Amino acid sequence: MYAHNNSELDYFRIACANALMVKKNLGVPVSVVTNEGTLKYSRNELGSEFLDQCFDQIILTDRKWSFDNKRNFSDTSNSTKTLQFYNCNHWKAFELSPYDETLFIDADYFIMSDALNNCWDSENDFMINHKIIVPGESKEPHSRYVDDFGICLYWATVIYFRKTKFSEHVFNLVRHVEDNYNYYRQLYSISNGMFRNDNAFSIALHTLNGFSNIDTNQLPITGLLMSWETDDIYKVNGINDITLYCEKEIKGTYILARLKNQDIHIMNKWAAGRASNQLIELYK
Repeated sequence: MYAHNNSELDYFRIACANALMVKKNLGVPVSVVTNEGTLKYSRNELGSEFLDQCFDQIILTDRKWSFDNKRNFSDTSNSTKTLQFYNCNHWKAFELSPYDETLFIDADYFIMSDALNNCWDSENDFMINHKIIVPGESKEPHSRYVDDFGICLYWATVIYFRKTKFSEHVFNLVRHVEDNYNYYRQLYSISNGMFRNDNAFSIALHTLNGFSNIDTNQLPITGLLMSWETDDIYKVNGINDITLYCEKEIKGTYILARLKNQDIHIMNKWAAGRASNQLIELYK
């Protein structure tokens, strides 16, 4: 996992909660990539002993302070703040990972099942998903695109890779796209100026697939379960058991969705942060 705090969101605390969930459900070692400022703050807030319980390795990387990537962070549809979104250098995961086989996951992709254990010993060098499932909308997996007439969108939320030449090519190409993102954003008609790893990996894979929408090997799951920023966590019921408020098409109206033993991407970072202390106590 990567965890770089900004002025208001404590990604590292969320990563700690998720690391405990990974150890409970997947039974594998967990490493986190962070910067000195985030780590110093987290040691003061959470204690070095606790961090050692969460992570087998804490890998420090330099933070590129010139990386200006503002994003609107929504806490349901009722509140939005513009903050820095430090999500660059994900291409470094290939060289930074201490493992022969790696699951590279977003800190807020809560691991509440053992489904991703099906990745280990895969014949595939690299796996990533474009199929998603949204609670309260549809039970059928579906794809999205980088723009209305563009290429298939791959979600960098979860990536499996082995340390092979092909995987290295993918990450090197993601670095190239990031370094030249303004060019590629215009080439692929991406309207939003914010840098997204989802877009960078999608462009890299589109290139490696001969500029076609041929499927890259998918993760051995039906689809990524996604909860949007307009949703909220209503309640943590217990181990691998949460209930969400999922906003319907009419703003401010919700349905409840209870998820048990299912991994879920909590895109409302404020909601993930509010739940993190309870999750830490539960899984610790």
